[in-house]
Amino acid sequence: MTKEEWKQAFRQMNGREPSVEEFLKAKENGEFEFEETLEDKTENISKLDAVSLKQRFGGKNKQYIILAGSIVFIIVLIIGVFSFVNSRPKNIITNIDVKYSGYNKLGIAVLSENYKNEMEAIIAKKVGYSSSDVDAVKKGNDDVLTANITKMAQLTKYLDDTVVKLSKDNNLSNGDKITLSVTTSLKDNPIKSAKKALTVSGLEKSTVYKISDIIKKYPIKVIGYNHFGSLTYNDEIFNLSQTTDSYLADEGGKNLTNGDSVKMYLSNSYVAALAKKGFILSGKGDTTIKVSGLLDSPKISNLNDLLSQIDTVVRSDKKSDDYDTYTITRQESYFIGENIQDSNSEVFL
Repeated sequence: MTKEEWKQAFRQMNGREPSVEEFLKAKENGEFEFEETLEDKTENISKLDAVSLKQRFGGKNKQYIILAGSIVFIIVLIIGVFSFVNSRPKNIITNIDVKYSGYNKLGIAVLSENYKNEMEAIIAKKVGYSSSDVDAVKKGNDDVLTANITKMAQLTKYLDDTVVKLSKDNNLSNGDKITLSVTTSLKDNPIKSAKKALTVSGLEKSTVYKISDIIKKYPIKVIGYNHFGSLTYNDEIFNLSQTTDSYLADEGGKNLTNGDSVKMYLSNSYVAALAKKGFILSGKGDTTIKVSGLLDSPKISNLNDLLSQIDTVVRSDKKSDDYDTYTITRQESYFIGENIQDSNSEVFL
């Protein structure tokens, strides 16, 4: 079978012209006798080149399509990730500074204000303020927030929901462990709840004292006579009562008898003044003083004669007559004298 006969048979069977691949395969299988002319060689080479080019460029186009699709996918993925990250609550706890001051055992911790602008800017962006307004807030100009009442109300809602605090901020000592926390309750609050452990440091050295140290420096003394004794002390340092009631304080220090117990308190204002200088009270700020050393009242040997004479003088001064009648009755007797040495006992603890 010649080439032309094979082609005619193929057309009759398939209703179309054979492809180059089908022709070459039939030739390889010896389905017809083939004598290749120069024209055939040229035609076959052209067809093969066309097939090769189609395969080559078709493959490249497919690669370009795959590459372009991959690039688009990556871009979409990046945008999605960026949007997801950007929509998540922001952690501001790393922007909050804590400063320690004062004396050891009485130190205080204070939150710096540096985080507030950043926090307001994050919330302002969340509620829809413009980029220029957000930038202004970051720089400390929050006046721009008042221009929009609706957005301002939303911003205030999130600010009120955000609580920044320390677990302890006073009576601190170097080495104390405290916690800084940022807490929110609204699910859509753009500020993230977080906690951070802190260690107190940098507090100045303090000095500890007891009430006995103060009494040694400022003695409390018992003066007077037994049953009529009293205390002398520096009333700017000590009190006879925890309250500021001067009546209670005065009554507590009068008419003392040997064996009585009197409670003394350090003045709150005095303790506070020492604390500002780094002196810290150790233990209780009160102590009990036992009264002792009061002398008995002076004895007068002829006291009855003296009292009788006093009665006579008084009766002679107030004699009864036709118009007035006097009844003289002695109620109390008092002794008043000068240059009488009384008790003067100093209290030691």
